[in-house]
Amino acid sequence: MENKNSEKGIFSKALFRESLKSHKTIWLTTTIGNCLILVIIIGILSTLSINSTKAGLTNLFNTAEMEHTLKSSAAEAYVTYDTCVNEYNGDVETLTSGSTELYSSAQSTMSGYDMIVHQKVGTKTYGELLLSTYKNNLKIASGDDDKAKEDNAQNSTKTTIMAFVDSSQDVSQEVKAVAPYFIDSFIDTYQETNSNDVASLATQSFPLAGYNYLSSQESLKSYAPVAKALISETITQYRAYDDNTSVTEEEKQNIATNVTKTSITALIPSTMDNYLISKMTDLILRRYIANESDFSANTDNYRDQTKIQAILIGVKALAQEFAYYDKLPTFEVKYVTDDLGYPIYFDENGKAVEITKIEDRDKLVLVKQDMGSDANFLEKMHKKLITGEDYTDAEITEAQSSTTSIIDSATKLVNTFFTDYLASPDTYYDFTKEETIKSALKTYAVNYIQKESSSVICDTFDVTSLDELTKQKDGVSGEELLQQVSSYSTSAIDVYENYYASCTAKGYDSTSSMMVAICKSGIGITDQLPTMIKENLSEMANMNVYGLIVGLIFFDCAGLLLPMVYTMMTANDLIAGQVDSGSLAFILSTPTKRNKITFTQLVFLFTSIFVSYVLLFATACLSRAIGVAAGSTDLVNELTYTDLALDSLGGFGVIFAIAGICFLTSCIFDKTKNSLGVGGGITIFFLVASIIGIFGSKAMPSTVRINQMNYFNFVTIVRLFDCTAVINHDYGTYFWKLAILFAIGILSSCLGCLKFNKKDLPL
Repeated sequence: MENKNSEKGIFSKALFRESLKSHKTIWLTTTIGNCLILVIIIGILSTLSINSTKAGLTNLFNTAEMEHTLKSSAAEAYVTYDTCVNEYNGDVETLTSGSTELYSSAQSTMSGYDMIVHQKVGTKTYGELLLSTYKNNLKIASGDDDKAKEDNAQNSTKTTIMAFVDSSQDVSQEVKAVAPYFIDSFIDTYQETNSNDVASLATQSFPLAGYNYLSSQESLKSYAPVAKALISETITQYRAYDDNTSVTEEEKQNIATNVTKTSITALIPSTMDNYLISKMTDLILRRYIANESDFSANTDNYRDQTKIQAILIGVKALAQEFAYYDKLPTFEVKYVTDDLGYPIYFDENGKAVEITKIEDRDKLVLVKQDMGSDANFLEKMHKKLITGEDYTDAEITEAQSSTTSIIDSATKLVNTFFTDYLASPDTYYDFTKEETIKSALKTYAVNYIQKESSSVICDTFDVTSLDELTKQKDGVSGEELLQQVSSYSTSAIDVYENYYASCTAKGYDSTSSMMVAICKSGIGITDQLPTMIKENLSEMANMNVYGLIVGLIFFDCAGLLLPMVYTMMTANDLIAGQVDSGSLAFILSTPTKRNKITFTQLVFLFTSIFVSYVLLFATACLSRAIGVAAGSTDLVNELTYTDLALDSLGGFGVIFAIAGICFLTSCIFDKTKNSLGVGGGITIFFLVASIIGIFGSKAMPSTVRINQMNYFNFVTIVRLFDCTAVINHDYGTYFWKLAILFAIGILSSCLGCLKFNKKDLPL
């Protein structure tokens, strides 16, 4: 009855018990040995404070980022204040006064032209009256010669006409002031041309009259050359309308605005962008036209606010340009560049020459190997020259869209400053020397950064308040960081001033000097490190060393050795060893089929491996718990139970696949030397390749990584256990690779069973 029962099913308890009895010693030895090694490793890790080093590196980079942000912000704030005060009392004041003066000149020109050509005194226009009066006076004029008669006639004509002009209530004071100069110009033009066309005479006379009038006024003398061209253009545009058609006030405003925007650039230094001048002028004139009386009287600071809004146009444009290049992705600069960010080469005399054409990139000078640095915003301006590639449309769009908050901050910065400036302008500007008071602006900028620094520190260290940063937990307290802000800001402004003076001495224009100085003033210690070193340090700061040692070094490498030894020897002994020794002949002489033998042996092999790894996982969890209880806080977050479970499962998956391969060779060969040689050889090859491949794995710190050795990871199934995916919580990658390991184990086991069931045995 027992023999008959034993023939039922494909699993043999007796054979399983016999295999267990035969292999319990090696199983216990390898399992206990592996568990002891893991206990020692976790025990050692629990005594370390690796996270303190990581926290130190993290704080180093966070502090460096904070330093860079605060220094750059301080320099930018200082430059903004200095520029605003200078512009307010300099170019923008000139622009504001000039725009309104030129606009008024254009309006007066059109009014004067209308008066001369169209407005009548009795039956004649002013121009006709002026011309006929002069002719009549010339007939009766006395004098020794023709020139004397003409002069006497001209003077008497001026007296007569001015009497009409002064007595008229329809003529503005501006026109009355210019009238004497116009009468002279009108008569002079008539004398030269002998033309009776009043419109033509007026067109030629007005520009010279305006020039002579402004030249006679000390406060307006600088406008004279510009006004002459403006008056000429005003009449040209004005006469484009039919002289007999009434021109609307809106049309006159458009003409005056257009000619003013065209002419004003002659009054402003060439360092100002013409497009910005046009936008500023447009703003000034719109506010001037909207409320001329308040503008002139500066009622409720109306004129001052106009100037501030004009300044904001320039500040926003500059802030947008800075922010745009700052937000563009950085890249490694492997070539020598100059202060302005251009790549350079050295001519035969050793003089640096800027490379400004893409076709000259073959002249680029490499920096020392692996000493390339991250691009600053000046170098970002010339990325194509430096790297040969430009930014993508997506990168440009993203950078442009991220400038809004920077522009808003700049607007707030300027408005806040001018509120204080208007309350006490003498504090920030020396009106005697006509220059800014640098010390006051420096103090104002430092105080501003001090107020704003709390949010910068919190954002950098990812906390909601400075109280969350403590010496005990973070290695640095919020209060300590706050105390450093003033020194950062002060030093940045000093560096800015030094570099600005240096660049100016080199012959750079003011804009270039400013950009270089701002760029240099924000540089911290880590900014000067080569890109590779910064990346290495940053990688170490973010690396889970505990997970790396337990996952990669133990479960994915050293911890595989003993299970592999057990698997190779056991798999070989279960089939090939029994064939070679002849003991299988005894088993087959009983009512036990081959498929029952192979299935039972497979169940024993996989069960023993599974139990081994269950014990290994339990040992790992117990060791971790003891380490945490002993005071190792690092293990809490760096070596979780989930990570240990996945590492154990991954290790089991590797040995499962190895077991399948070794079982296949055991079923194929009849001699243990062949079975062990092939199965064991493949296993050892996989292990050795994985050990070498570790040095090329991305899990290794880049400081010791040898990328070429990563090729070994493609010839070993051990790397299908992706411990890096466990550390990074990339479970999708982890499980699909693990599935391949189990597929290899199952497939090779099935092939082994089929091969053993069909082959002839040497019994």
